Amino acid sequence: MTRNDILQATHGTSSVKEIKDLMSRDAQRIKTLSQMSGFAQKYALFMYFDTTLNTLKSRVSDVRNHLKNAGNIRKEIIDLYLLPTKVYTSVNNKAAEKAKEELLKNQSSEMDFEKWTFKTLENLISKIENSEIDLVSNNSNKSREMAYIKLIVVALATGRRQVEVLKTMSLSKKKDEAKYGGLVKKKSDDFSLVAPILADIKIVKKYLQDVRDEFKIAEMTNKEINSKYNASISKSLSRYLDPEIAEQGFHFLRAAYAEACFLKFGDNAEKNTYFSQILGHETDLNAAHNYQIKIQKVASK
Repeated sequence: MTRNDILQATHGTSSVKEIKDLMSRDAQRIKTLSQMSGFAQKYALFMYFDTTLNTLKSRVSDVRNHLKNAGNIRKEIIDLYLLPTKVYTSVNNKAAEKAKEELLKNQSSEMDFEKWTFKTLENLISKIENSEIDLVSNNSNKSREMAYIKLIVVALATGRRQVEVLKTMSLSKKKDEAKYGGLVKKKSDDFSLVAPILADIKIVKKYLQDVRDEFKIAEMTNKEINSKYNASISKSLSRYLDPEIAEQGFHFLRAAYAEACFLKFGDNAEKNTYFSQILGHETDLNAAHNYQIKIQKVASK
């Protein structure tokens, strides 16, 4: 029997929309543990039969969102369809390998950081919107794990330092770019500049606030912030970025941002000068060179 035959026999329809609506109505009526068990068994074939990993991942997100939007459904019922972390890890690893292959230039074997940056932002924002969280253990905090992903998105989209994202940076729209205030400079308490932003500014501003609400660093000094969170943030990179990128550390996101901006918006500018302008190095070209070296090391691997 085909998948559609099985669904028709079990639910009287093979329409995904109709089955999801049936699920919502049945879920709203559950009162007992026995009823919950029956519900799980009734829709098991719809969820899992004759399904690839990628399709299963998408279906789980779709069904969970459908149940959430239906309202009046207990969280533990929706969580019946949480996939094991290892499934997400397997799918993400395969996707990362495929993306990496696509981003390698055929003849030069150099990674295209413009494509990598925008594709990574797209994938991570999708993960956030679909609540696809890779929990480290059963005791992992979902809110904190989501904040790590949002932190990566903000850093990659803005090119700002970790402490700037966590505490000091202000963000506002400036025509087609963004104005970044509160930047950390040795000679200035509140340095600002106008530079590109690589994702929807409304999304970035929301994630920025969510990150700060989660980490609660308003009363901490910059040194205390780095001391407390450097290690855990660094570890989180390996769960959501390609291994070659994650091992470079959080600061590399700033280099990837600068390279992507140069490739997309540089318009034949002198590279050192352009990096200095958008990263806020002013005339300190040595710092701009350092970020280019970071890119070259990864691109040549």
